[in-house]
Amino acid sequence: MQDSNQFRRGVSRRRLTFLMVCLLGLTSACGYQVVGSAPAGADRPQATIAIPPFENRSMEVGLETIFANDLLRAFGDGGSVRAKPGDEGADYLLLGTIKKLEHSSTAYLDIDRSLVRRVTVTVEITLKDFRQNKVIWKSTEMIKADYVAENYYSIGEANRTQGIRQASARLAQRVYDKINVLL
Repeated sequence: MQDSNQFRRGVSRRRLTFLMVCLLGLTSACGYQVVGSAPAGADRPQATIAIPPFENRSMEVGLETIFANDLLRAFGDGGSVRAKPGDEGADYLLLGTIKKLEHSSTAYLDIDRSLVRRVTVTVEITLKDFRQNKVIWKSTEMIKADYVAENYYSIGEANRTQGIRQASARLAQRVYDKINVLL
């Protein structure tokens, strides 16, 4: 009796093993593959985009290079478009105009002391095709970032600058995502 039970268990284990091997063989032969295993647009040449310093209409000095450099960094991480500084020698041209920079209080410690401040930057972005000399995409983006207000001037300015850089990085990521969809 025990011999027949052991025999049945051995047969059922062999059948199960055989079925598992067959199942694995069938699924691997059906053409299943990991989604995203080939880079997007691998069959077409990589486009280039020129990013010159932005036009700065705000009163804040140096914003034009901060925003352009963050965009260059965003495109430098790969993707379907390769970026280069300047305004020549590329398939596309990305122009930016910083229209406005505002600071406002969003949280207060008491009636006359701000705890958290917000920087709001309004930027107009234009993507042009060099070859056809036409505008492909134009958008006005409003980016916000919060920073901690500080009583000490030097720390407050450092926090303010960090808020501006945070807004710039957000804009760069947003523009990068939109352009990768367009191109």
